[in-house]
Amino acid sequence: MLQKLSRHYTTEQMPGEEGKRVWRRWSPGILSLLALAYVVHFFSASFPARQRGADFPEFYAAARIVLEGNGRQLYDLRTQEEYQKRYSGRIGTYFNHPAYEALIYLPCALFSPNAAYTVWCWLNAGLMLLFAILLSRNVLTRWGWPILTLLPLVFPAVLLDFFQGQDSLILLVLATSAILALRRNWDISAGCLFACGLFKFHLLSTLVVMLLCLRRTRASDSLATAARWPYRHTPGSSGQSRRSGNHLES
Repeated sequence: MLQKLSRHYTTEQMPGEEGKRVWRRWSPGILSLLALAYVVHFFSASFPARQRGADFPEFYAAARIVLEGNGRQLYDLRTQEEYQKRYSGRIGTYFNHPAYEALIYLPCALFSPNAAYTVWCWLNAGLMLLFAILLSRNVLTRWGWPILTLLPLVFPAVLLDFFQGQDSLILLVLATSAILALRRNWDISAGCLFACGLFKFHLLSTLVVMLLCLRRTRASDSLATAARWPYRHTPGSSGQSRRSGNHLES
């Protein structure tokens, strides 16, 4: 009887082998997503206690200004102070980023500050997942996306991004996508992606210098062309408050 069973299962799968195979295939991804969900929960749960020391209220207040139809006063300091006092109970740093970045935070402004921060943390988690997929498919092909999803968490800058509610992970995905576009000789797309990340131009300047050194003129030209629009509506440009507000209200 035992000999018949052994012959049978040498040619066919042992009972439960299919389930084990499925678990080995999907368990890394499931565990990675659960770990990412825990990170979001950890930072979201502690936000009410540290709200007054975070950067997120600055972006939230700017988004609320736009949402309530006061885009003309986006860079008015008194208006920003009023909105920060209203929604976070304090006055922190002022919003001085390009006007289009307020639109990125606009979906979060539909919620209360605490819920908005949770939504922003989930968006950051999604950006980490997207970053991992881009790397696993184009650069680190031997590494699975579950490992690459959690790998950035060892860097303090990524943890600080979650802690403060900042926008650094947006820049990370934009810069990664732009470099991958350059690898495929999609220079115009790469230049436009670099231009979208100019809200942190001091961090992106090294990559811009790289474009010039590599003489990727199409990429640098498209970057310069795409960068003209948002920086017509930033602080320091003539008539900045009125023009940024008119655009955001239109």
